[in-house]
Amino acid sequence: MSTDAKKPKSLRWFEPSWSFRSRLKQDLACVLVLWTWVRVFVVALLLVILLASFVTRTVPNLQFDWTYAFIVAFGGIVLSIAAFIAFFWFVPPKVGINAKGVCRQQGNHAIWCRHSDIRCIILNRTLLERPRLCVEAAEKKEFDCDIASKIGLDSLAAFHETAFGKKLHKEAICAKDFWQILGRCLNDEKFVRDRLRGGLNNLLNYGYAVLLSTVLQKLFGVGLDPTFGISYVARERSTPLAYDLMEPFRPCVDWRVIQWAREHPEIKDWEITKEFRRWVTGFPLERVDYLQFTLEIQGVIEGVVRGFRRAVIENQPRYYKPWTPKNSKWAG
Repeated sequence: MSTDAKKPKSLRWFEPSWSFRSRLKQDLACVLVLWTWVRVFVVALLLVILLASFVTRTVPNLQFDWTYAFIVAFGGIVLSIAAFIAFFWFVPPKVGINAKGVCRQQGNHAIWCRHSDIRCIILNRTLLERPRLCVEAAEKKEFDCDIASKIGLDSLAAFHETAFGKKLHKEAICAKDFWQILGRCLNDEKFVRDRLRGGLNNLLNYGYAVLLSTVLQKLFGVGLDPTFGISYVARERSTPLAYDLMEPFRPCVDWRVIQWAREHPEIKDWEITKEFRRWVTGFPLERVDYLQFTLEIQGVIEGVVRGFRRAVIENQPRYYKPWTPKNSKWAG
């Protein structure tokens, strides 16, 4: 049996009492402040006195015990709060982890940390008898809880790979959806991105070749060897560093090719001609925003390459400033 079959698609456990009760105490300490509730009681009492005085003057013959009614109403509120606290004290939350993200559910109330918002997951095993799960999210406060003792280290490792492993093929799924949408926009429902299929693929291939040559020119200009990359594997007659640095600029080629395809809607016209070469090779001269400047795309590529070179030489990642649109999640 393959090892992949043994990996859980999800992991669930009830949060240990020492974990959620300590968090509940902190929350109650913030809410149940004595002087705050004294003020609430005094204000409620004053309102009841004013209401009773008004009703007594308006309806003098009304027989109603205002003191008893106030005690019953206030007592009911206190009992409701006590029952609410007792529920959260004795009913442990259920923590669930799957490919969608991390969830903590107690009753009908659930708090989600979606996979797309999660920055990192930390399995803290400083105390072996009380391992702790910490989830850092982009826009929400940190999600943390203790892990039940029945969850072994092997299960944790398998979960971590399930939640953040590369076998989810996220990039391939997004690319497939992107190319399907692009094909529909150009009235080519059967479009499949494949370098050997011809048609629109040939136009994209030629545009990416122009982009690659521009990036290689800038790399050689600052003295960087493009055969050693970061994400791409080094192979014979390949330039993985150029492939890495050109990724954010691919939409520039896509945009240029889409413009050409819309002006030539017939699929039979999607061939590499002299006019198309002249059109697509002009994209490096288009002006875009980069940091606080408006530069030609070839100038932006040079700025990105120089920033990458400085980041590598000085071992300071902050100097690397990739170009990304302002509405992108990567921006900043």
